[in-house]
Amino acid sequence: MAEGRDVPSLVTVYFGVAAVLAAVLIFFVLTPDIFSQIQTILTQQSSTYIIFNASLGVSSIYLLLTLTALAVLASLYILVVKPIGGRKSKENGETEFFKYFSVFILLEFFISIISGFIPGYSIPSIYSMPLGVQAFVLGVSSLTDLAVLQFVPLFIMIFAYFALTGKLSLTNLLHPYKTMRRDVIVPAIIASVITAALFSQTLSGAFFDLLTFFVLDYIYLRFGILHSFAAGFTVSMLGILTAYAPSPVLALVVLVFLTMWSFLGIYNLTRLAPAAGTSMRESKLELQTESSRKLTESLIQNSDVLWIRSSCPNCGSANFYIREGMRLECMNCHHIIDKDAVGPANIIIEQRRPARI
Repeated sequence: MAEGRDVPSLVTVYFGVAAVLAAVLIFFVLTPDIFSQIQTILTQQSSTYIIFNASLGVSSIYLLLTLTALAVLASLYILVVKPIGGRKSKENGETEFFKYFSVFILLEFFISIISGFIPGYSIPSIYSMPLGVQAFVLGVSSLTDLAVLQFVPLFIMIFAYFALTGKLSLTNLLHPYKTMRRDVIVPAIIASVITAALFSQTLSGAFFDLLTFFVLDYIYLRFGILHSFAAGFTVSMLGILTAYAPSPVLALVVLVFLTMWSFLGIYNLTRLAPAAGTSMRESKLELQTESSRKLTESLIQNSDVLWIRSSCPNCGSANFYIREGMRLECMNCHHIIDKDAVGPANIIIEQRRPARI
């Protein structure tokens, strides 16, 4: 799992993995409390965990809990089990993901500090509820927010993008960054603006939501939908511990952990910013390479009628006489090459070179 990483990247990955494991542990440890608090959960407004108000019964609660648990296990497999199983970091990109994850933690840490100075702002009421209710609401909302506020607008936009560019395929829809590259920032911005405008109740809340969903949307488009879910879910679960009044020491330990992780976010942010410029240059280079490759392929397809001047297509010699009309005569076999002849270098030399004894 550590192959190909420098020390700061390795520390970043370990912090991220530890946080994901802690979040998963919190959720499943509190699952019995969720079942014991079903009646209390039913008294909560469903808009706190599925965005819209709806009349839900016990079966609906169990269904949402089951879907969330499956998403948690899938994220655990992708981010922890699979890398430990031997996949290289370059193959699945988890190192880069954890760098962006640390930047997301930095953002959330910054928001939590700044929001404390906003008049009228207070700790969300969910943290005063029983732990089982907190785990259900925060866990399920991580999934439903992903489905409604991220998946729907982003899928529509990337579907339209690939349809208009003639690159529509299941692979591109599942991994849009491989084709869109730096262009993924556009749908991320649009989707986060729509989310902040439609679902935020205050101006400050809209600003914070815009920042949060922009990073989550970018992670979704860059690394995949489960990576985005894991980031939001982890922050939600760790939030339970930071507000855990019965154990101030535990809350302090988590706060120190998040502070250290945030400093890693600052470090990674300084590294990712230059990388964005490098990525743009690499994209331009890829574009130029692709154009050159297509030109070469076009020339190869017509190799029977196209010639070269770098060497004689008949014998391979590179020595020529210059004749009338700027034609070239091979000094070895006296083959004549017209002045307007063009073609891929040495493409048919071996075919026309005289047999050697």
